[in-house]
Amino acid sequence: MISASIHIAYGHKYKGIEEYRARGSCHRCNQKKVRCSKTQPYKSCLKSNSECVFPGPSHTPQRKKRPLKAELISRLRSLEHKLREITQERGDPVSTTNSAAKNAHRVENKHSRLIMERDSTRYITHKILISLGNQIEELKGLVQSPGNIIIKDKDKKYLQNSNQFLFGYSSIASSLSAFHPSVRDSQILWKAFKKNVAPVIIIFHKPSLHRLLYKIATSSNYINRASEAVVFTVYFAAVTNISPEQCAEELSQDHSTLLQQYRFTTQQALARAGFLQSQNQTMLQAAVLFLTCLHRPGDAEFVWTITAAVYQLAQGLGLHRDGTHFELSPFKIELHRRLWWSIYLLDSQSSELHAIGTLISGSYYDTKLPLNINDSDLSPESTTSPDERIEFTEITFCLIRCEMTVLYRRSFLNAHPSNSEGHPSHLLDERLRQLEEIRTHLQNRYLQYCDTSIPAQWVTATVIRLALARSWLIAHLSQGTMRVRMPLIEISPEGPKRKQLFLTAIEVVEFAYLLETDPRTARWAWLFERYPQWHAVVFVLTELCGRGQSVETERAWTVLQKAIERWTQRDFHKGGITLKTVHHFLEKAAVAHARLGNDRIRELLTR
Repeated sequence: MISASIHIAYGHKYKGIEEYRARGSCHRCNQKKVRCSKTQPYKSCLKSNSECVFPGPSHTPQRKKRPLKAELISRLRSLEHKLREITQERGDPVSTTNSAAKNAHRVENKHSRLIMERDSTRYITHKILISLGNQIEELKGLVQSPGNIIIKDKDKKYLQNSNQFLFGYSSIASSLSAFHPSVRDSQILWKAFKKNVAPVIIIFHKPSLHRLLYKIATSSNYINRASEAVVFTVYFAAVTNISPEQCAEELSQDHSTLLQQYRFTTQQALARAGFLQSQNQTMLQAAVLFLTCLHRPGDAEFVWTITAAVYQLAQGLGLHRDGTHFELSPFKIELHRRLWWSIYLLDSQSSELHAIGTLISGSYYDTKLPLNINDSDLSPESTTSPDERIEFTEITFCLIRCEMTVLYRRSFLNAHPSNSEGHPSHLLDERLRQLEEIRTHLQNRYLQYCDTSIPAQWVTATVIRLALARSWLIAHLSQGTMRVRMPLIEISPEGPKRKQLFLTAIEVVEFAYLLETDPRTARWAWLFERYPQWHAVVFVLTELCGRGQSVETERAWTVLQKAIERWTQRDFHKGGITLKTVHHFLEKAAVAHARLGNDRIRELLTR
């Protein structure tokens, strides 16, 4: 009976029940979604008086097809690509690969690297430094705990107040009137500020600032705390940038003592006024000037950290939006712009020293550049904006700094061009095109009006030439060309382009050294010292490793020794990752040219 039923159900001659049992469950178990014993007949089928029928070969239920392995891999890759795009937009690391060597190791990817040694960690995003890191064994020693930085005894008192400043003092309720200078000393400090600081800083409107200082110097009994912070910051900036001899002769005081005093009073004034909770633009002006003029041991880390707070405060004040959006007066619009661009420059400078990306991105602000005018063209009572001058003005130098910094950041730091995945020459051509455009713009807008017999204008022309040469050099180095053992590996060692790059790098170092040491620029050397041209120095050193003795290499050694010696003498850069990188390649170049026995080289390497 059962055999007959199966034969009828299949519509063909019975071949043996085992052949079909192996194919699956009977029809009833398959419909009920229950386990089938695949015996003939199944107990449940007998109980329900149902036929126990197994499917034939053409009716065997098929499992649903699952995605093929290739399709799964394709989907995973697509998700990884989307995740990579999102994290790159945020500036986060995409992936990490760990490796360890002794006490140091790094976590790296294409655009960033995390260097860890003992209890210290340093995250860097500077493309050239990341590529250079491949030539330094695990970047060992490029990070340093603040506790390991050696500070001279004479600087300990100077630094001891930095951290307390963030949290205030127990004496914040006391008056600072005893620390205000006499009217005579106030005017001396003002003249020093006007000569050594104001020409290269665009934060204030000088006539208004002078009136404020004079008013407080003659009557400091009643003064709001924001204004007090400003005047003490001006005094600190002035003392920072005068010589010990001038301080003793004109102020009859020891320079280091006076410097310590005005740093304390500036920090005290900022703490008293609640700098970190402030919504006051005057307070932020004081803080930016203070950070811009710091250049003693340990200050680089302090400036970098507090700059982040300044940036947040600037956002809270709406400085990242142009003042014309808010119907401000022409005077307030101009000060609004000057303060924002001073923060922009501070962010660029501190980020460069730490080899990490900047806080401010080009897509986030629309604040225009300040007008190319003199301070006498504007006053708090102005009802209309003055016309820009077609000539060199008091603010021209700072405008050029801003424009060159914007070009550098857009082209080499924060940009991720869409064609960067194509041939490297396409990206290089685009960067060189942008560089030529800015060169033409600077020539037509500013440079043609520079009278190089005037120190400020000679400095401006020299800075333009230096900045253009540096940008041209970095445009080539940003192609990932500084590689292990063979920098610029795509270019023939004997090719004219490689020689041109080598000579340009030497020229950049020479210009930078000239700006720091020439008598015409001595008063502003404090600013230029904060911009070490380490890209050019490292490139020249790596080139020296593969070049023999020649006129060009002797020229390179002459300027390198002088430039690096000045760096190592400046406490502001000590312990920094860029200076340590320079020392590493200096040793390699000295070995290649048999100069390790040179007393001057040996002294530089031991500092």
